[in-house]
Amino acid sequence: MPRDVSLVITAAGESTRMKSAVRKPFLDLGGRPVLYVTLEKFARIPRIGQVILALNRADYDERDKLLSPEPPLAITDLVVGGRTRTQSVANALAALSPAARVVLIHDAVRPFVKPEVIKAVIASAEEHGAAIAAAPVRDTLKRVKDGAVTETVAREGLYCAQTPQGFRRKVIEKAYRAVSKGDFSDDALLVELFGGRVAIVESPHDNIKITTPEDLAIARAIISLPR
Repeated sequence: MPRDVSLVITAAGESTRMKSAVRKPFLDLGGRPVLYVTLEKFARIPRIGQVILALNRADYDERDKLLSPEPPLAITDLVVGGRTRTQSVANALAALSPAARVVLIHDAVRPFVKPEVIKAVIASAEEHGAAIAAAPVRDTLKRVKDGAVTETVAREGLYCAQTPQGFRRKVIEKAYRAVSKGDFSDDALLVELFGGRVAIVESPHDNIKITTPEDLAIARAIISLPR
């Protein structure tokens, strides 16, 4: 099997909403750092031949200490993260292996992604050029202005974007070359802006991103459940 997929893990955020002295990727989750729980899911994907970790500069200076335990999936490349997520991904793309045909981009703090979702995103990215994991919206949505509801928005056809997001290498590199500055909510948006098609791979709602103390409490409850 070819090892032609490069995985970019974004772990350079400032963790301001977590209000913790420890950055989110290195918070304890079931006795291990969140980052390692995340990497474990990708260790089950044999096509991944490169793992690029974009680290906060403060963590990069201490990378030997932070990454000293054996992770479940070997990190092949470290890059310094930028001020924004978009800059961090751009730094990682500059380090892509010549063998990479598909690029996966995933948040370090989404530790519950399912391996079957990862495989489906890879396959869909190969077919369509770009694909993202996403969960269908379940709640009733209200549009609000000045503290009052102005519209109830039909949830049919609405999805919550997640990661991983996968791209043919040429597609994501072209999108990033066209960006001179700015920050974007996700990488798929760059492809959308330049007319590319982004396919959806339906993913469970428990593929959460750990951003706040409440998210961490939920994640710790999930990981403690019997398997």
